[in-house]
Amino acid sequence: MAEATGLIVPIGRWVLRTACRQAAAWHRANHPLMMSINVSGRQLDDKNLVRDVAHALTNTWTRPHRRDPRSPKRRRRRRRRGQTPDTASADSKALIHTLVQLGKALGPETLGEGIEQEDQLRHLQHERCDSGQGFLFARPLGPEAVTGLLDSPSPTPAAIGS
Repeated sequence: MAEATGLIVPIGRWVLRTACRQAAAWHRANHPLMMSINVSGRQLDDKNLVRDVAHALTNTWTRPHRRDPRSPKRRRRRRRRGQTPDTASADSKALIHTLVQLGKALGPETLGEGIEQEDQLRHLQHERCDSGQGFLFARPLGPEAVTGLLDSPSPTPAAIGS
């Protein structure tokens, strides 16, 4: 509904500012994490997106990992290749193979999103996908719970490769 009404743009702006503030707080606490923020298609079309990102980064003293003028296209590609369909079918396995290889050719890291089952994880590992996220690893957590994990003696790694 937020996408259809256009409310996704101000909501996305708030998410961006909030995520940058949290990333800066974790960095100050000696947890220099790299954070990715999903952006809707409507936000990508918004003429103020670059200004909003720059404003969020500047106001939170957050440093971008990399600025790449092609990043909106890469985000769309990552989103498409990361959303894994049911890995049981031969067609979906071929599609995942193709998308992971395309990702390897286009960017420094491939990310599998929405991993919910062991067979999905095994297939992405077989394809040499670099990292992944999804309910198989953990349910979404609030900032306090993430901070607790980061402060624990041995946080769980997010990489799926090797």
